[in-house]
Amino acid sequence: MREIAATGIRYIFDVIGLHRIMANHVPANVRSEISLLIDDGLS
Repeated sequence: MREIAATGIRYIFDVIGLHRIMANHVPANVRSEISLLIDDGLS
């Protein structure tokens, strides 16, 4: 899943030319929150 997300993010920045991606999560979904915290370095 992370490989797909990384490829999509590269496409959004390089091909489409966007400069920001925002993410939300459901606080009750602990795994979602952990993923956002770990991947925060992508911002």
